[in-house]
Amino acid sequence: MLLDGTGKQFSIGYDAATKTVSLDTHGAYEPLGDEFDDLLVGDFTAKASPQIITVNGARLDMAACNIDGYNYFRLRDLALILDFAVDYDDNDGSVTLDLTKPYTE
Repeated sequence: MLLDGTGKQFSIGYDAATKTVSLDTHGAYEPLGDEFDDLLVGDFTAKASPQIITVNGARLDMAACNIDGYNYFRLRDLALILDFAVDYDDNDGSVTLDLTKPYTE
């Protein structure tokens, strides 16, 4: 949701019949309404997501975990796919995104 309205926005879809999560880099994100809710209050178990992941229709080997019915992706994986810079500051524990710079390892 934070990328919506930027050049790095993407839409997310889900096909229950094929258990496929689809990301489309040409679409806009459609909010569910609970994106900024604290969904992980309490004890939960993260499991490898069994869903197929596609980006612009192409199947992608991308790790995802499922926690309480929600799929979570690694930020660096999304940065690689969408080509933006992500950095971590050890001093203050902050993560920064720079949508004007390309992804680097």
